[in-house]
Amino acid sequence: MQFKYHKNESIIYDRLQLPRVVFIKPDSETSSTYGVSKEDIKNFTNRDHVAFIESLQSKLTPYETTIRQFYADEFMSDFDFFQLLIKAVPFFGFETLETYLEYLETFDRASLKTMLIKSLVAADKEIQNQQDASLLKEAEALVNDRSKEIAFIKHLSTEERYRFNLLMMLENPLNHLREFKELMKALETVYSEAYNDYLDLIKTCEKMLERTLMEKGESGFDELTQGFVNKGLLETGMNRYLIS
Repeated sequence: MQFKYHKNESIIYDRLQLPRVVFIKPDSETSSTYGVSKEDIKNFTNRDHVAFIESLQSKLTPYETTIRQFYADEFMSDFDFFQLLIKAVPFFGFETLETYLEYLETFDRASLKTMLIKSLVAADKEIQNQQDASLLKEAEALVNDRSKEIAFIKHLSTEERYRFNLLMMLENPLNHLREFKELMKALETVYSEAYNDYLDLIKTCEKMLERTLMEKGESGFDELTQGFVNKGLLETGMNRYLIS
C-alpha cells in the first residue's frame, strides 16, 4: 500500500472549498444552518485559527450573494456546484483550477447537463461509483423530461433556496459554469494571500505527512487519523491524498 501527495490538486480543492467560509457568521448570536454560532467561536481554543477564519469571512462577505448561487448554506453539501463538477470530471492531473475549468468549458451544453444530473443522482442516492450504469440511465431520462427533472430537484435534501439555483443551473449549465469561473477568478487574491501567510506551516505539514506515510504505511494512516477513518476506504495499491 502506497500514498502519493498531490500538491496542485490540493490547491485546486482548497480554492473550490474557500467560498464556504462565508457561511460562518462569527457575529451571529444563534447557530445558522452552517452550524457555527458566536458562542462556538468564543469557546474555540485555537484563537489564531478563529482570527484566520474571521478574516477570511470578512473578505468573502462582499461576494456572498454570488457565492450563494453555487453553494448551499449547510455544513457540507454534496450538491454544491463544484462537488457536482468534480464528481463528473475529477480534477486530478490538472495543474491549476483555471486549466480544469477551461477544460470543462469544452463540453457542449447537453453533455455538461447530463454529467451534472448524473452527479446529482449519485449524490441523492449516495452512490460513490460514477460508472454505475443506472446513474447514466436515470440521468438521461431526466434530461429528456423537464417535468421529471423539476420534480427530482424539488425533492433533493438541501435548502429550498438552493434547489431553485440547481434548476437555474440545469437550464443553462455552460453559463452557470462561466459565472462560477468568474467567481473563482475574483476570489483568487483572497486565497493566495491566505495561502502565502501559512506557506511555511503547509510545507511542514507536507513533509510530516509524507514521512509518516512513507515510513509507516497503513499504520501511519491510522496514527494520523487516530483510527477515525475506515481503512476499508484505502486502495491496496496507490492512495492519493490532499492537504487542505
